[in-house]
Amino acid sequence: MAEIVFASLNDDGMKVSSPIFLFTSELDGKKIAYTNETLFEIQLSKNKGKYYSVLSYKGTFGRAITHYNGINVKAPWNKRLVSWNMNKPIIARTKGI
Repeated sequence: MAEIVFASLNDDGMKVSSPIFLFTSELDGKKIAYTNETLFEIQLSKNKGKYYSVLSYKGTFGRAITHYNGINVKAPWNKRLVSWNMNKPIIARTKGI
């Protein structure tokens, strides 16, 4: 785990630093790097329709994967785990059987 500190301004114009931690994980052979500020969303879709976010987790990849695996989908539903801050935003996708 690496720590990066960014300085920003609060509402009063005072300089505030908040640490950002860098984490890495592996999922199905893919390495995923994320920070404690990364937003992970679990989305559901019916047939070939639009995906809707049902759950979101900030900086907790393990919790997002646990809940993603805990959602059982049957036809015609689909689910996916996305993070729009990444180069390849779709991390995992499952079609209902």
